Amino acid sequence: TFHFNTSPAVQGQNTMHIPAGAFNCGNGGVQEFTCTFSYEVSTPTPTPTASSTPTAIPTPRPRPTPRPRPTPAPRP
Repeated sequence: TFHFNTSPAVQGQNTMHIPAGAFNCGNGGVQEFTCTFSYEVSTPTPTPTASSTPTAIPTPRPRPTPRPRPTPAPRP
């Protein structure tokens, strides 16, 4: 995993180049790698959502308070 505080990619066409042996991956250094890619910054588009319909929430019924049963006296 790589982490960058600021993106190394800029809008438009970019070239990525990793030299051979730049880092180890499992059983040795990596081979040379070069590629090009395009990066386009997208502007978020708001999506309308349906307003929610109010629904009735039933009022909870009171519940009886459990009472402990007395422990019976031991038999002689």
